[in-house]
Amino acid sequence: MENNRRDFLKLSGITAIGLAASGIGWEATREDSTGSATSSRNSIHIQDLPSGFKAVIKHLLSKDPKYWNTDWDGTMAIEALLSWKDRGVPEALEYAKQWLDFHIEHDNKLNDTEFYNTYSGPDARVIRGKYLPFTMYSGFFGLPFPCYHIYRSTGDERAKQTCLDVASAILHVAARDQRGLVLHDDGVRRGDSINFFTIPDTMYFVTKALMIASVLDDKTGEVYRDQAIFQIKTGTSFYLDNEKNIARTVLYPNGVGNTFWCRASGWLSYALSGVLRFLPENHPEFKNLANELKRLADGVTKFQGLNGGLHVLVDQPETPEETSGTAMCVASIKEAVGKGWIPDQYDQFLEKGWNFIKKNVSDNGSITQVYTGWAIPAEERRIMMDQSNQDRGWIPAVVLNAAL
Repeated sequence: MENNRRDFLKLSGITAIGLAASGIGWEATREDSTGSATSSRNSIHIQDLPSGFKAVIKHLLSKDPKYWNTDWDGTMAIEALLSWKDRGVPEALEYAKQWLDFHIEHDNKLNDTEFYNTYSGPDARVIRGKYLPFTMYSGFFGLPFPCYHIYRSTGDERAKQTCLDVASAILHVAARDQRGLVLHDDGVRRGDSINFFTIPDTMYFVTKALMIASVLDDKTGEVYRDQAIFQIKTGTSFYLDNEKNIARTVLYPNGVGNTFWCRASGWLSYALSGVLRFLPENHPEFKNLANELKRLADGVTKFQGLNGGLHVLVDQPETPEETSGTAMCVASIKEAVGKGWIPDQYDQFLEKGWNFIKKNVSDNGSITQVYTGWAIPAEERRIMMDQSNQDRGWIPAVVLNAAL
């Protein structure tokens, strides 16, 4: 997912990415099977944030909306902004609408090669949706996340259709491994063969996109939901280690990898939360998935570092404590406890983790102690701390999500 093969290229032509927010964009309300709001966890207002977190949001809003692409760097940034629109950042909605308008007007004019140059991931098959193109690289499966919020807030049918276009492509077009799990990408890069691996972040983007479609499509919503549940159950059965209760980094054709990368547990927690958020609590799989999230919460609690962070390789305390994976797990566990999905027994983990995160966000919004590689370097035990442009959207986003 976090493929750094190409320098990130932006549609605006600016040469350096600004600090931004992305991530799962925790909703203020839980969604039931029809997409209606049910219960809410305690809301936090922007005024309650430490100064560094306010600076992150302010910097995001300072960028031209077209600055952000429609790959996960852009979509997660826009979704994170939308998470704060009812928490003292009402301008986030207009910002997101301008982002969507720009890409609908602009992106279909690009040929495949030009479209590849708008993002940093692999050159997978291009799908021409009704309003927006995307590729079968799983980073694009986050496109429904901000579009769903835009549709719910404005009724924009273009946003709704985009959610359904992506989910339909996942259901009918996406390449899969021998277990039926959607692959990281379909390997249609120039001169490359297919990459038969999948990682927890792929499962997150796949399952949440399918669950969004399940509450938007009256005719085939159940089909999308069933596929999401298949993906999350099958993936979790491989990723979540039965002894350590933390997530493996990668799944190859011949089995799981050898390491327990911090963001693997973060992405798995996001995936489980992303499904539970849209799944009716009376669904027969709800308790099972909540229990898997509890197992993961137990695991990361056990391996939490002395300073409150998860180590880059979670079970190897000689590796650095890391901000982004810690923030992801803090956000997911906090939501799960707040909504009653798992027992309220993680106060120490959450408090220590939150304090660790706050220490690594300076007053001007810069974020440190971040592993800036992706899954495969982590599997190869290459420690890459703060080495790439941390202004890519996902870094401050996961931090902002931990604050909600």
